[in-house]
Amino acid sequence: MISIKKEFIFVLSGLAIGFVLISFMKKKRVILFMGGLENNKTLKEQVLLFKKYNKNEIISHTYKEVDKLKNNISNYPNSKLVLFSAGGKYANDFASIKNPKDIYVIEPYTCNRKISDKIPKSNIYVGSSCETGSNIKGIKRSDYNGKTHFSSLVQVGKVLN
Repeated sequence: MISIKKEFIFVLSGLAIGFVLISFMKKKRVILFMGGLENNKTLKEQVLLFKKYNKNEIISHTYKEVDKLKNNISNYPNSKLVLFSAGGKYANDFASIKNPKDIYVIEPYTCNRKISDKIPKSNIYVGSSCETGSNIKGIKRSDYNGKTHFSSLVQVGKVLN
């Protein structure tokens, strides 16, 4: 009788540990988000669009908060980095301190600029003018169902969920 109780306790303990490990492994990663200009939409509004279908924890930065973002890259080394619009101008800088495979660039301002070849083209989402990255290689708006510059946040947020 006692050995049956011990076996039951061991099995129950094993199941509990397995459940905890699986839950930990499925935990969503942090996304570090650098927004664009705030002329039409505030940073908060940009993040809300991105989060419409994305349930990850988002730590947001204005496009001017480069040092703060670099600090957060150190604090969250397993995070994804999303650079939107004006924030995309720093893609090359961040590609030297963050794994380029974890960097996603959404409709970056690329007039007279290029994005590092280190960042996979599958992680770059481009719009219809150089103000939104049309002059660089990446996934075109029509291929990811983006209708406008800001709707691209919703669509890419869904992809990165």
